[in-house]
Amino acid sequence: MLLCFSNVLVIFTKNDTQISSKMGLANIVLWKYQKNKKGESPVFIRIIEERKSRYIKTGLHAMEDDWDFKENRFKTKYRKAEDLDKAEGNILSNEILDKKLKEAEKLIKELMRDDKLISSEQVKQEIVNAKNVGKQSVLRFTDQIIQNKTNSNKLGTAATYKDLNRALKKFLAQIPKIDISFKEINVSFLRSFELDFKSRNVKESSISVYMRTLRAIFNRAIEEGICKKEMYPFDSYKVSQLNTQTIKRAIRKEDIEKIKSVELVKDSRIFHSRNYFLFSYYNRGINFSDIAFLKWENIRDNRMAYVRLKTNKPFNVLLLEPAVQIINHYKTNFYFGANSYIFPILNVERHTNLTSIKNRIHKLLTQTNQDLKELGQSIGLDIPLTTYVARHTYATVMKKSGQSTSIISEALGHDSERTTQIYLDSFENDILDEASKAIL
Repeated sequence: MLLCFSNVLVIFTKNDTQISSKMGLANIVLWKYQKNKKGESPVFIRIIEERKSRYIKTGLHAMEDDWDFKENRFKTKYRKAEDLDKAEGNILSNEILDKKLKEAEKLIKELMRDDKLISSEQVKQEIVNAKNVGKQSVLRFTDQIIQNKTNSNKLGTAATYKDLNRALKKFLAQIPKIDISFKEINVSFLRSFELDFKSRNVKESSISVYMRTLRAIFNRAIEEGICKKEMYPFDSYKVSQLNTQTIKRAIRKEDIEKIKSVELVKDSRIFHSRNYFLFSYYNRGINFSDIAFLKWENIRDNRMAYVRLKTNKPFNVLLLEPAVQIINHYKTNFYFGANSYIFPILNVERHTNLTSIKNRIHKLLTQTNQDLKELGQSIGLDIPLTTYVARHTYATVMKKSGQSTSIISEALGHDSERTTQIYLDSFENDILDEASKAIL
């Protein structure tokens, strides 16, 4: 049976349906039974298994007079001085053959690793896949991730991947290139990408987000077999070198009371912004997007049950008294049935598709953070007040009250305590600073 595909030719004997785990290693042969118009024969990699031969095309050709049949390589020694250029060319061809032979042997070993019977069709597909590994477009693969995240209603994560794609396109335009494959992204590329950000005065914390997102894309591509582990550049390029200084994002418990005590016009924009902040603080640092999606049907028996958009993790939270008071205000003024939203961020009639929902949340989040910064300045806070500060403050106040990092990690819905520790780093520094004063 003869199978041709891409730039690969594989020959199978009649009735050959399976390849056993006793497959032999590969060698090089000149297929002298076939010639092109120049009289050259193709060079194949031959795999012999149970007396059956399979041939993989290398893309190289040779005249019989230029082939060493004993060594199965291109000739590199000629008697005539005028053949010197030919000898040098053949040395390079042999180097290419050595590389292709090693790749074929590695592929065979990988196929044999689990000691399973492998069909000839699988061998064909593995060869095609091996030739294409690492050649897929990073931009197109990222577009697929964006679409998946959008379909899963993970709009914030989708936006992060979109930001990376835009940044990559902007950087590639300077080279100039319109696309790039996984194979082309190496440590040198990443360093140049980082320097480009720094030349535009982009903060290290933001550069870190871009690089971590690109790293996540690589990890996913490896999982899906789109690129090899050997192509992974982040073992040498360390994202941890960026954003080494933890930004303080938590405020004190006393500051929460100050925020609550500020006199605001009821149902004004800043009034709602403060409520979103406080509601997040009193409910394990719930994210703004999750607050936006909350409906009255999520509230039952003084508890709030919802699924976090970012992680798809379910939460069932006891509503503390201050949170109940906030909800009661909106039930009195904004209740339109169990299927309506609790807070006046989204509207079930107006925001009916993902684009309108995303745009509305983005707009309201921007306005809310503007209001919170103004509110924070009015009570003398030394850091900008944002919705994210509520989440960090919840974690820090919990830690100062004596709760373990593992409990706080569970409450925040983190996959690991390492992520939680990032929230607590500034607090830990404060403790160390105070402890150091003991030597005075």
